[in-house]
Amino acid sequence: MTAITLQDKHSVDWENYENLILSINESSGSFSLFIAICEDNLARDKIIEKYEFDLQPEIISYQLNLLERKPNLEEIIKKLLLEDIYLQRKTRAVFTVSGIEALDFIDRDLRETWQDTFFGYLQWTRENFKKFPYPLIIWGNESLVKKLANRAPDFWDWRKEVFRFSSAQVDSQLSSDSLTWELCGKFEVPEPNFPSNQTTSNTNYAEHINDVLYG
Repeated sequence: MTAITLQDKHSVDWENYENLILSINESSGSFSLFIAICEDNLARDKIIEKYEFDLQPEIISYQLNLLERKPNLEEIIKKLLLEDIYLQRKTRAVFTVSGIEALDFIDRDLRETWQDTFFGYLQWTRENFKKFPYPLIIWGNESLVKKLANRAPDFWDWRKEVFRFSSAQVDSQLSSDSLTWELCGKFEVPEPNFPSNQTTSNTNYAEHINDVLYG
């Protein structure tokens, strides 16, 4: 993967991006929920690509696919823990969720949208997320994030930080790997309502995975 660079490393935009990276690093080894708001899907994808590149090899990034099976995020993470060899040996990873806006189609069996089902699962299974020793970044536009706060309020209360990428432009020459930002903001929110002190060494991580899934 080719590195993507921000054009002005002295801007507030760069400072906020570095804060995002710092937050991910500080949260490695414990569950932390981060919300990222961006109206431009292309810019969102380039930002994700950049932090995935910048975090490696110390922290491996996983983008979770909500369309492969029912949109139960807890079950998707549990399945990944069982199947991924790296996660069975290492503790440093970050999970990214995007594209929730696309889950607006009706499930004929459930008679509701997959988006509604997704929010419902977040609310019902929220306690189980405390078992996952990884930071989780959920991306959405302003409207989607408001729905998340309203329909999964207890899960929403666990957010550690919210990063707002209000407007971004991706250079038309993508080969130049240059990402230019018009405006980027970040605001602080309260700490989550549960202790995040779950750390595990590499030597007993396979055993820890079993505890996470079946304990």
